[in-house]
Amino acid sequence: MPLRGAARRADLSKSAACRLLNRKFVASPASRLLCAVCLLALAELAPAQQAVLPPDQFNPLGLAPLPPIPTVTPYGMALAQNDSAIEQAGLRRNTVAPTSVGVDANGMALAGPDATSSPDDDSFGAQMILKNQERLRSFVLTGGVSFVYTNNVALTRRAERHDVFGIVDAGLGWTRRLTSELEGNFAARASIFRYDRTTDLDFQNLGFGAGLSWTPGSLGGANIFARYDFTELLDRHGDQILMEHALTLGVQKNLALGRSHGFVLGISGTVAFSDPAAAQREQLGAFISYHLQLTRKWETDLLYRPALHFYTASDRIDLNQIVSWNLRYRFTDWADLNASFIYGLNRSDHSVFDYDVIMTGAALALSLRF
Repeated sequence: MPLRGAARRADLSKSAACRLLNRKFVASPASRLLCAVCLLALAELAPAQQAVLPPDQFNPLGLAPLPPIPTVTPYGMALAQNDSAIEQAGLRRNTVAPTSVGVDANGMALAGPDATSSPDDDSFGAQMILKNQERLRSFVLTGGVSFVYTNNVALTRRAERHDVFGIVDAGLGWTRRLTSELEGNFAARASIFRYDRTTDLDFQNLGFGAGLSWTPGSLGGANIFARYDFTELLDRHGDQILMEHALTLGVQKNLALGRSHGFVLGISGTVAFSDPAAAQREQLGAFISYHLQLTRKWETDLLYRPALHFYTASDRIDLNQIVSWNLRYRFTDWADLNASFIYGLNRSDHSVFDYDVIMTGAALALSLRF
């Protein structure tokens, strides 16, 4: 009986409270319906919150914890945008034609051709292709400005975004022939990437590298190279995106077809140690490049580079393919204008990392040899 009396008093109190609420705060039928919906929603949420929160967790407001932030959107776009900077830097580095004057197969600066040669020499084309020659000037200071259009600025699988970005480059290279077959080189480089619309992708690329190049007579002119490279990527605020140490071993062969054109074939393997570990990968790639000296001022390069990327922090494997075409006009021995077209294709066993990209642009490059 006492329990029944207490329950009856509680029901009367609830009825009085409801009448007071209806009279003071819920004047219309629409307001009553809204209140009922809110009460039902709270009733549904309460059990869910109790299931999510541990019973001993201090949570005075009764709020469920936020879900973990995903690393990519459903379209494969990295929310932190770090993946884009890493891929853009690698994509640009891997599109350098190995026959380009001033760089080797890895895009590192080289010293110029023999100072005794002249652009008007009848053998100018062969000199652009064949590297087995004495180099009298060991240092090269390079700089350049590029403007590039891309149809997939974030390198995503879907929802591609167009943009234009500019690149400012600077580099210093040193090359010295150590013996008749062995050559050493060192280079330091810095690049600044700035985007027109997607400014959150802006970054800086800093690095240096050193290597050896061996051309034994017994291999018919084939060149074996080994090198170490350090790379650091920073966002526009100076925060680190990537720090990487890479060791590369490869071999390339120059095939001259005449005085003015020829092929370069090569394979290379890279082992990298990266921070963050998610970006760490090993690469096994090949390349074939065709170089044609059109005139004494005009030259062109066509490059195809397939590579397998093995990500060591996961079971991810990517097949990355690059096709690039470059047309160069040499104003002088120290200045040239370049136009380029690049198509990149990446296919991964994690399809969220698949992408296609087209980049085209122009660049003004300067070099001073001493």
